Amino acid sequence: MVLSLSQKPTGVWPIITKLPALVSLIRWTVPVLTFLGVCKQVKEKLGSKAVALQLPIGAEENFSGVVDLINNRGIIWNETDKGMTLRGYPVPEDMVEEAKEYREKLLEVCC
Repeated sequence: MVLSLSQKPTGVWPIITKLPALVSLIRWTVPVLTFLGVCKQVKEKLGSKAVALQLPIGAEENFSGVVDLINNRGIIWNETDKGMTLRGYPVPEDMVEEAKEYREKLLEVCC
């Protein structure tokens, strides 16, 4: 089931908020929101223990990959084959502390 946070199907939200769920942020239509801003909105609107599994490396035209918080590594998709292949590498130096913080939050919710 794919729903926007702005959608409010009265019969569905009460059920969704009681079940374990995985939310995929494919795109959002409010350009002023950041990835973490959308994560915060999910947490507030659903009243859940929502945590990120990945953090974006860059944003919009500067987006280059993600930090995988489960495996604690960076992932970049190959631009020449339009993302059909990827490569792993260490977490970017400027994101080490942020990745550590969000990885700890992920582990706290899982344990």
